[in-house]
Amino acid sequence: MSLDDFWYDEEELLNCYAKAYQRNIDCVAWTNGLYTLRAVESAINNVMPLAVGIGMGGGKIKPIEYFDKPLTEIKEESDKEKEINEKESVLTEEGMMNGMKKLNNIIN
Repeated sequence: MSLDDFWYDEEELLNCYAKAYQRNIDCVAWTNGLYTLRAVESAINNVMPLAVGIGMGGGKIKPIEYFDKPLTEIKEESDKEKEINEKESVLTEEGMMNGMKKLNNIIN
């Protein structure tokens, strides 16, 4: 936020900037907490897999691996996959509709 915006614009603009900043801080803190949780979880599980499995009420459980990519890259990849799947479904629906129209034209 520039000084001119701070001094001369409406107070609501400052509140919006403050809320956006707080959301950004919350998101970063949550992401750091998730990375820490995954690191501790994988360390404990890989050091004591049998004890963790027994504590969870079962036998040995499979090892947990730490993230191989940052969460933002994982999210971008999943978003791209969703977009591709949506495009494929649209294409197949359009293809089916075009095929039905052609079939109706041939029959009529």
